[in-house]
Amino acid sequence: MIDGITGRVLTYGRLIDGIQRWGAVVQERWSPGSPPPTVGIFMRNCPDYPIIFFGTTLVGGVVTPLNPSYTAEEVAVQLADSGASLLVVEAALEAVALKSIGLLSARGMPPPALFLLGDSKSGNSDLRAMLEDSTAPFAKHVDMYLKMILFALVDVAARLLGLIPFYHIYGIVSIMLKGLKISSTVVTLPRFQPSSFIRALQEHKAISGSKIFFTNLTVMNLAPPLLKFLNESNDVKREFLQSCHTVGCGGAPLSTSSKEKFTNKFGDGTDLYEGKIDRKLGRCGKLLPRVQAKIVDMDTGAALPPNGNGELCLKTPCMMKGYHNRPDATRETIDEDGWLHTGDVAVHDEDGFFSIVDRIKELIKVKGFQVSPSEIENVLLKHPAIADAGVTGIPHEDYGEVPRAYIISSKGSSVTENEINNYMKEHLAPYKQLLGGIKFVTDLPKNPSGKLLRKVLAKTAEQEESLVVENIVPPTQL
Repeated sequence: MIDGITGRVLTYGRLIDGIQRWGAVVQERWSPGSPPPTVGIFMRNCPDYPIIFFGTTLVGGVVTPLNPSYTAEEVAVQLADSGASLLVVEAALEAVALKSIGLLSARGMPPPALFLLGDSKSGNSDLRAMLEDSTAPFAKHVDMYLKMILFALVDVAARLLGLIPFYHIYGIVSIMLKGLKISSTVVTLPRFQPSSFIRALQEHKAISGSKIFFTNLTVMNLAPPLLKFLNESNDVKREFLQSCHTVGCGGAPLSTSSKEKFTNKFGDGTDLYEGKIDRKLGRCGKLLPRVQAKIVDMDTGAALPPNGNGELCLKTPCMMKGYHNRPDATRETIDEDGWLHTGDVAVHDEDGFFSIVDRIKELIKVKGFQVSPSEIENVLLKHPAIADAGVTGIPHEDYGEVPRAYIISSKGSSVTENEINNYMKEHLAPYKQLLGGIKFVTDLPKNPSGKLLRKVLAKTAEQEESLVVENIVPPTQL
């Protein structure tokens, strides 16, 4: 593991030692007969992230990764819901973590034990010192696990760019699990910044000569906005990707034009794919091994033949067990036969290539992140100048979808869009902001019982002429 900002290197030997030592810390705090402890990870991508992740799971603990862009309120909610008893935080996020712990204490909830990585501003010791201490104890009864890790080190693999967040399933599977399993070198970046991204491409591009060292980036997992940056930035040169043989793109739809621009700029030597290398332009690929899928009629539930639009249902060994502490939501998503209903309208052709057409569920998918309209509405309704609010998603070329709010102001209020946006920044993460704009209205579509008619609201948004949102400034951290 290489820190793409500082250049700090964590070898596989030190990685395994750190995993064992953190596992010992988790074991020490696991009382006999009690449920396995849950560890919150509030960090951006760095070489230490897999130590905490795998050290926790090594001894049977549970991991709950937190989005580093979360506010203290959002952190407190996730910690309370997950029942986390330990929280590992990078120094840059210490203030937010301490505020969230204060919120839990004020609400009479037990706060987790705090462990800090880096230089603390409040006097907390640096966990990294313990992880690198050769006298620190190792976790017990993990020989078989370590043999599996060591066995994976037999084959030398690629050098991956670790920019996709490790708290997201995309980053966990594509980089941490897959990359480390085949002993890849991972160059981590804590967040997207043009300068550090370009520097990583330059510093890890191919070197001349015939030495067999993986000093160059050979695989990159990206999201559509990152691919667009590669396509459009004059500072990214063709030679920066001369040794990169595979670029994966996921989390949101990738337009055909983006694929064509990428091929025109960087050539056919780099394989660009969505989900799987078998590809057709405009399709997201075929099923992976051991994955089952079917397209069902949205009214009858009957399986549809090729080229029929319906809901995509999946069944796979790596599928989630359910929503934590939400049995009703689990039953709504996973049926009694074990099929997970994705909420996506999809289609497949005779050759087995799938394509996502639309969304059924009300969730808004912003750059691959699931955003609940009701969560945004609940925050809006706490503002004294807002009498009522409805939120829906609108299409966006780069992000897939973005939230738009329709707001009824309180009587006598003259609240502005700018005031509401500033208020939202204090309460929700950047990707949950109202990037689709705010519309002030006099009423909202509701049924006789007062329930918001989201489909009608979404239809209103589709018909409006002001759907062009390309000029909206994106958040600096998603």
